[in-house]
Amino acid sequence: MPEEKKQQNVEDIFSSTETMSKQSNIFKEIEPQELSEEEEISEVAQTFPKFIKQKNKKIFVIIGVVIIILILFFGIYTLMPKIKEIKEQRKIEKNLEKNANIQLSTITTEQLIKNIDSDKDGLSNQEEAQADTNPLKADTDNDGLSDRDEVKIWKTDPLNPDTDDDRIKDGDEIKKKLNPNGKGTLLEIIQTKNK
Repeated sequence: MPEEKKQQNVEDIFSSTETMSKQSNIFKEIEPQELSEEEEISEVAQTFPKFIKQKNKKIFVIIGVVIIILILFFGIYTLMPKIKEIKEQRKIEKNLEKNANIQLSTITTEQLIKNIDSDKDGLSNQEEAQADTNPLKADTDNDGLSDRDEVKIWKTDPLNPDTDDDRIKDGDEIKKKLNPNGKGTLLEIIQTKNK
């Protein structure tokens, strides 16, 4: 008997759906309706703008992507020479730095000492030692000419303020355009050298 009750319960549940389906039109097949030409045209006219809008969106997206690609290509194309120039400049700077380091490493301590000019008169300390001048004083004899000018330009004695003993200091003679090594003027000396 319990089995019969179960069967009745099951049948009761499905029986209610059967009666509902008979009463409602939900499960009936929908028959296609024929449209008139005007209705078809109006339906197409209503769907056509949507179709066009969708196509336009796709076209605009494609055009936008193409424009972005062209801008990127143009940007890269115009920047490439500048990038190459910067790379070449860096390469040159590295080579210069490398060469400078090589040159600095080849200069010996002796060469550095040889080129030291303590009094900044234009004669190195070594040249001052050869001329017996003071490497800490630019004008050893206080005649108004630097030790370098006396040794390298005027060929006067850097230890004697009056090389030609005419009672006029060498520097004053140069200012007056006189020959610090003897008689005459600087102009006469230049003219005799050019002959």
